[in-house]
Amino acid sequence: MTKTAALVASAVLSLLAGSALAGQPGKAGTRANAPPAWSGGDMLYNQNNHYGYAIVSQNFTSGSQGTADNAAAADDFVVPKGETWKVTEVDVTGEYFYLSGPATSEVMTFYKNENGHPGTVLGQPQKLNCTETSGSFACAIKPVTLRGGPKGKRYWISFVANCDYKKCGGWGWVQNTITHRNPGQWENPGGGLGLGCTSWSATSTCNLQTGGANDFAFDLRGKTN
Repeated sequence: MTKTAALVASAVLSLLAGSALAGQPGKAGTRANAPPAWSGGDMLYNQNNHYGYAIVSQNFTSGSQGTADNAAAADDFVVPKGETWKVTEVDVTGEYFYLSGPATSEVMTFYKNENGHPGTVLGQPQKLNCTETSGSFACAIKPVTLRGGPKGKRYWISFVANCDYKKCGGWGWVQNTITHRNPGQWENPGGGLGLGCTSWSATSTCNLQTGGANDFAFDLRGKTN
């Protein structure tokens, strides 16, 4: 059994026993399926590299895992001063554990920044059916306009897979091992995973196996004015 498989098996056994999901579906550096090329515009922002562990970011849509187990990850980025971005594509690197998917759909949400955490939702969360390669996604989205203002402006993005644990397994958002700006955030509002962080908190403060990483791998495409 490989180290990766051992970690996956450990996570699965913990969950089947009713314990908290271990949060370590992937061993750092062992895999990284880049999102499929969709290319809905110019590259606006990119930290889709330096792959590490995958952290669960999933709505468990049915089965023994209920809404109390649902978890979400988020990361921040900055629109430079004087620029306006029209975001039309979001690419996310992730992986499945236990089973091989696929997710039934995905949910992408943009947030305003509030004291270094995701704050007010911008518009509405978007339910998506992305192009997928082994748990990594290229997602055409309803265009979202983000303005940098006179000093540059920080935003947050969250990406969650809708996945029935018994049918498609678990899904994790792969971390970027380099921290860009504020640390990536994670929350499990229902507390069912037993990993702490029932509201948005830096991943390093939650009971997650992160390998020391604090960000997530994603990029944004579209147009800039």
